[in-house]
Amino acid sequence: MSTENIKVIVRCRPLNKRETSFNAQNIITVNSNAAQIIVNSPNKTQTQNDNPEEHIQQIFTFDKVFGTQSMNIDLFNQSFKPVVQAVTQGYNACIFTYGQTGCGKTFTMTGEQSNVGCIVNSFDCIFDYISTLPNSVQIILKASYIEIHNEKIKDLVTNLNDLQVNESKELGIYVGNLSEYICAVQKLIYKK
Repeated sequence: MSTENIKVIVRCRPLNKRETSFNAQNIITVNSNAAQIIVNSPNKTQTQNDNPEEHIQQIFTFDKVFGTQSMNIDLFNQSFKPVVQAVTQGYNACIFTYGQTGCGKTFTMTGEQSNVGCIVNSFDCIFDYISTLPNSVQIILKASYIEIHNEKIKDLVTNLNDLQVNESKELGIYVGNLSEYICAVQKLIYKK
């Protein structure tokens, strides 16, 4: 595993149908080789009052960037998989998706049948690893599914809201009243 503890990965989504219907303009350029997102100022009708300073590019550099045509499996293989593999070796890990409503977090994490998301790919990776272990090794795999929105924690399986983060000597840091489910070792099939 890399010695870097935190990486910031950015994925840019394509314009949605609503944006396209309003003739919205994509002002983002992705340079995957340099791991940069370039934000261009929108084209404006040229008038005598235009300020040339308003037409400046802004360049942001991250650990990895993915463009609008990227597939979830590519994002998983290049970003999630090393983290998931580290978990199979005993490391604790967290993949944290963050962004504005409508930016593509749910699509990246859950996907669709033709482009399954990183959650399904992560479980497949874990199950594939477990299937390589000798029969003498017993594994209990438990999963929980939460959302943190407006500083409130929600169990996405039971829909319990306002869960609290706690700490104890025995458990370490944990979310109280969070549901846990034992997972069977099998290949996941995406169901919509």
